[in-house]
Amino acid sequence: MNLKNIFVFAMAIGLSLSISTPPVHGQAVTSDVHRTPDERFSAIDDYPFEPHYIDVNGLRMHYVDEGTGAAGTMILLHGEPVWSYMYRKAIPELAAAGYRVIAPDNIGFGKSDKVIDLDWYTLDHHVETLEILIKAIDLQNITIVVNDWGGTKWINPRHGTF
Repeated sequence: MNLKNIFVFAMAIGLSLSISTPPVHGQAVTSDVHRTPDERFSAIDDYPFEPHYIDVNGLRMHYVDEGTGAAGTMILLHGEPVWSYMYRKAIPELAAAGYRVIAPDNIGFGKSDKVIDLDWYTLDHHVETLEILIKAIDLQNITIVVNDWGGTKWINPRHGTF
C-alpha cells in the first residue's frame, strides 16, 4: 500500500466518523457539502481566535490568522482527525514572539466545509486547497509546521514541495 492509498484510507475512516452525526447537527450548504454551524464552536473557551474564511472552489475554508509577522510567518498544518484547535496553545505563544501564525482547517475538518463524497478527499485536493490559501493571503517565506499526515501534503516530490 503506497502513501497516497494510506492517506485516502485514513481520510475515509476519519470522515466516516465525522459524517455519522445526524444531519440535524449540521447545515447542508448543498446536497454534497455540510457546514458545522458557528454556534457549535461558541462554547470552546480556549479557542478565542477570530475566524477567517476563503472560498476554495466553492467550499468555505477556515483559517486562523494571528500575529504581526515581524519575526516571520508560520503555517501550522494539522493531521487526522484534528483541526486548528490542536494548535490553540502554540498560536498565542508564537504570535507573542512576533510571528504571523496561520492555522488552516483542511476541508472536511473543524470550521471548514465538509464534502460528503469521500472520493473528494485526495492528497491532490488537499495540496490544491492549501496552495489556494497560500496564494490568496499572499504568504511568502513561510515556515511550515506539520503534524501527522499534515506533512504529507508538503513533503511530496510529486508536487515539487520537498
